[in-house]
Amino acid sequence: MLEKTDFQFIFPVDGDVLFSIADGKVIDNKLFTKVTVQAPNLSNIKINGVPAKEDHGIFTAEIFLNSYQNKIQLLDENTGYTETIQVLWLKNGYKTYRICVDDVIWCLEDIYKNKYHSIFENPFFKLFQELHHQYHNHVQMHVYYQNDDNSFNLSMFPDIYKQEFIDNSDWLQLTFHAFKNEPDRPYRHATYDQVIKDGTLVNNEILRFAGKEVMCRATAEHWADSNLEATKGFRDLGYQVLQAYFIFDENGNPDVSYYLNPEQTEHAAERDFWIDTKEDIIFLKDDIVLDSVKLEDIDGYLDLRSIENHKQQSFLNLLIHEEYFYEHYCLYQPEYREKVFKACQWAVDHGYSPAKVEDVIFQKEAF
Repeated sequence: MLEKTDFQFIFPVDGDVLFSIADGKVIDNKLFTKVTVQAPNLSNIKINGVPAKEDHGIFTAEIFLNSYQNKIQLLDENTGYTETIQVLWLKNGYKTYRICVDDVIWCLEDIYKNKYHSIFENPFFKLFQELHHQYHNHVQMHVYYQNDDNSFNLSMFPDIYKQEFIDNSDWLQLTFHAFKNEPDRPYRHATYDQVIKDGTLVNNEILRFAGKEVMCRATAEHWADSNLEATKGFRDLGYQVLQAYFIFDENGNPDVSYYLNPEQTEHAAERDFWIDTKEDIIFLKDDIVLDSVKLEDIDGYLDLRSIENHKQQSFLNLLIHEEYFYEHYCLYQPEYREKVFKACQWAVDHGYSPAKVEDVIFQKEAF
């Protein structure tokens, strides 16, 4: 995948996810988009039957896509070479956003200890309820099974709040993140069975105390650093969409990018979504990690992102980590509340509408 040959798709590539407006224009309920390929000079290229125009070995053709799942075929009529890629067209969902929270466990422990009448008596849940009331946005929390000192785990959380979770599931979702916070990168060398074991523990407890209504097919693995077999475990637990940073470390190696190779990581970093079609795993790019950006820099950070990468303006994924909310945490950020509100305000000011990631990426019913 993404391998270089004499014939190469430049855009889209296999697994790309195209949005209306961002990647073409909609005409008669079809997406009219430009396909670009590289091929030897004087090739006779057709794309889905449309003759391509050549400019020094770069061939372009404008074609129509009319389905959620689409095949695009390159054919060189001189040699008979053919290659087919698969892409998605998301008819709806352009300029949508959501906010998600990693490392969630302390807010659940607090509810357990204090025996509140409502989950929203907990200050952390209350914050996101207030955020939802102001912006009508969707919040997804990625949950650990237990805390680091082993004094609390999800099996201890009561089911008396289940109906309240269900009643708020239109905007609040819970999913599996990892067994616990330590060690870092817990699934880098993990087996498939280990991921299934940990994920089943968390999934079953969420089902017990919050209901299936709060769950979804997207999550973030703790550190997003896992081998292929471990990542397949997340997929087979029901998490087909996995989010990450898709960056490189100081040695130039993929980091916080699951099992992807350098070329795949670089491409995933440039798109809102990209699919490993061989493994049937959808990757989602985090656009900002709010706890790593100063409050006064959030607007500028998001402004620069929108200018520098026009390919990644369709779905905005805002991320923050739970622990920075608490005064007892060594890296406590007193401006935590202001950060999440400022990021959501930026999204609204720039024309983004709230959406669940599932509703954006799984759109078969739109056709």
